[in-house]
Amino acid sequence: MVVFSSAEGKSSASAPIGPDGHYSIDNIPSGAVKISVETASAKPVKAPPGGMPTPPPGAMPKDIGPSMYNQAPQPKGKYVAIPENYADPEKSGLTYTVTGGSQSYDIDLK
Repeated sequence: MVVFSSAEGKSSASAPIGPDGHYSIDNIPSGAVKISVETASAKPVKAPPGGMPTPPPGAMPKDIGPSMYNQAPQPKGKYVAIPENYADPEKSGLTYTVTGGSQSYDIDLK
């Protein structure tokens, strides 16, 4: 997830990061922004040992079998580890000045 936060902290706009690394955010107010990049939400989740407790008979929707119920939900996209400081707009060091019209900004994570 890429988040553009106004330098004053009054507003923000965000977008998911695509599999190819691209993102697109619409309707960002003009002005200075601080940028954060978060990938932890795409990290695969493991089901707890033994799976989830099975609900009582009849409580589970008919289209979900027991094997599906015991799987942890998986996030969309591929997880790529990045330094944690990029998730905080105050620590990322990423800034940009948004002007009117279409723009392109490649985020360089070092």
